[in-house]
Amino acid sequence: MRPGNFLIFCSAMENKREEVMHGNRIWMVILAIALLAIVPPLASADALDVVMDNPNVTVAQGAVTQIQFFGTVTNPSLTDTIYLNGDMISGKLLPCFATTGSCVDDSTIVLWPVFFQPSLPGMPTSANFVIFNVNLFGDLAPGTYSGVFEIQGGPDGGAMTAYDPLADINFSVTVTGPVPTPEPPSLFLLAVGLLGLATLKRILAN
Repeated sequence: MRPGNFLIFCSAMENKREEVMHGNRIWMVILAIALLAIVPPLASADALDVVMDNPNVTVAQGAVTQIQFFGTVTNPSLTDTIYLNGDMISGKLLPCFATTGSCVDDSTIVLWPVFFQPSLPGMPTSANFVIFNVNLFGDLAPGTYSGVFEIQGGPDGGAMTAYDPLADINFSVTVTGPVPTPEPPSLFLLAVGLLGLATLKRILAN
């Protein structure tokens, strides 16, 4: 083989090798992106399972001033102790109506269980308690008011440093028209009618 032809041959082989390596790099990038898409982050906390006793409540306007939302919270993790550290509220009841004062009250957080052990035999993995309240003022207009209450925390060992979203609770409060109360004239007419019936009954009996 002539020297010139040999150099051309070596150059072609080098170009081919670079093309193969470039193609391999592209496939490696595609494979890495695919793995990131299907593998969950290792540091994320296991979500809590929450079953609300009654997430959708209907009340008459002015009938109640506070609604308690009870729920059963369960830690499904087999390995992590999950600490409950905080909450976040969003929706139509966030956080209060300035004109009425009706709002979501998360002061019950001080009564929450501090943590839930892993789901192993003999461990306190579940509890039913008041997760939050909704305070209603009597002049809240009829309608449906909804929101999302998020429990936050994580497996931080009680350091109060984890505020990962652990569970979202969808809830609603439907306020209907006020319960009608009999007016004094109506009560008077009712009393007169009953008295007349009693008198007529005595007359007929005699």
